[in-house]
Amino acid sequence: MIRSPNKCNSDPYLIQYVLSDNCSPPPPNFVNSRIKRKRCVKQLSDFEDFKQEMRDLFATLMTQQKDILATNQDIEKSISFLSSQYDDLSRKVCDIEEVRRKDLEYIMILEDKIGDLHLLPVKRVRSSGTTAFQNISDILNNQGSCFAIVGGKESLFDAYRTLAKTEKWKPWLIDVERYISPYHDSQDSLKEMQQLLGKIGFTVKKLEDKIIVHNYENQEDLKSAIMSVLPFKIPDELYDDFFIDLSQEMHMFDTEKYNYKNSTNDFVLNVQILVLYVEKKC
Repeated sequence: MIRSPNKCNSDPYLIQYVLSDNCSPPPPNFVNSRIKRKRCVKQLSDFEDFKQEMRDLFATLMTQQKDILATNQDIEKSISFLSSQYDDLSRKVCDIEEVRRKDLEYIMILEDKIGDLHLLPVKRVRSSGTTAFQNISDILNNQGSCFAIVGGKESLFDAYRTLAKTEKWKPWLIDVERYISPYHDSQDSLKEMQQLLGKIGFTVKKLEDKIIVHNYENQEDLKSAIMSVLPFKIPDELYDDFFIDLSQEMHMFDTEKYNYKNSTNDFVLNVQILVLYVEKKC
């Protein structure tokens, strides 16, 4: 048995009734067709463009986020490195402060031990240096100490003596012996110095002779060094000529008397000195 579905409660002729009250009912075989409204193509296109624009925007934002993340990671690494460097520097500063503190303590100890410290440049002293060292002894307190360097044998002194005997330079090289070390002609300068210091009242802690070799780049530098300690007044017009004669005499004594390997001809100045460190007895 064929059963038809129940009819809808709504009036099937409602539309027609609304359109026209005078309209007659449709025939039984009337077929009503529904017409669907057409889609708006322009709105759809605008929406698709908007979606694509949003996709591009989000893609750009993601790329920027990745770049920012990478930059932040680099900054974090840099901060970590700087932090470690700061820690190392802080430790070094602490170590330096500790060393400084100990140095200050040591300086205070030395200040308690040292009464007065005097620098006495003793130059052009004759009479075996007795007067100079006696003056030093008078200045020092008990248990005071003295460090000194005394000139010994030098070809410069020999050259002074030689040129002072020549007619050419005799007028300007006056009282040459006054400017020569008292130990220049000594056969045993260490022994003489030891006896002198003991006689004055010093306890010798260190006493030795040394040969100091000064090497210069050129003749002008050698000339400046030698002429800077020249005690004689040489006329300006004879200045260069005097240096030539002086350096030649020094070369002869360096090579023949003292048997040095190098001399003023090699821009070398050889100097023998006495180095001493003494303390004053109570």
